[in-house]
Amino acid sequence: MGAVFIDFQKAFDYVLHSTLLHKLEHNFGILENLLAWLRDYLSEQEQYTVINGITSENTKVAHGIPQGSVLGPTLFTLYTSNLLKAVNTATTFLYANDTIMHCVGESVDQVTTTLNKALEELTLWCKHNSLVPHPKKCEGMILKRNHFISPLGSLKINQHLIKRSSSSKLLSVTIDNKLTWPKHLSELK
Repeated sequence: MGAVFIDFQKAFDYVLHSTLLHKLEHNFGILENLLAWLRDYLSEQEQYTVINGITSENTKVAHGIPQGSVLGPTLFTLYTSNLLKAVNTATTFLYANDTIMHCVGESVDQVTTTLNKALEELTLWCKHNSLVPHPKKCEGMILKRNHFISPLGSLKINQHLIKRSSSSKLLSVTIDNKLTWPKHLSELK
């Protein structure tokens, strides 16, 4: 079994308002008053910069979900929900901006090939949805109870190598490549 833990660069900041509103209307049937309210909620955001005490003009923000808001994780989840259909090669799990893809195979080579195909599908989806995976923060893991006999093939996203890890955090749970609990328990102490 293999897994890839995906990290998106500034995930909430890259969400395009127009794409999100289109998905809310066409994929989830959000219409009329609620859609208008969400449009106002997103489009009324402004930002400015202060350098050496000098303030720039306010600029409307055309992308990004307000972070720290109650709606933020829900809107991001709705924005990324069609990723589940776009990645057919591996099983994908989403929870707000935590994304994991995994697969099972007969050999380490088969798992690596399958995960690389899933990463290609993810890359294509990202191009259409304005999200950018952060290769240096993504992690790949082969989960197997006994030792590996052959060398591990590389995992790539956008032609960048993904680092292999023997453990990774998922929703505050540390998963290791042997599916044991010592690392998680020692971190809890």
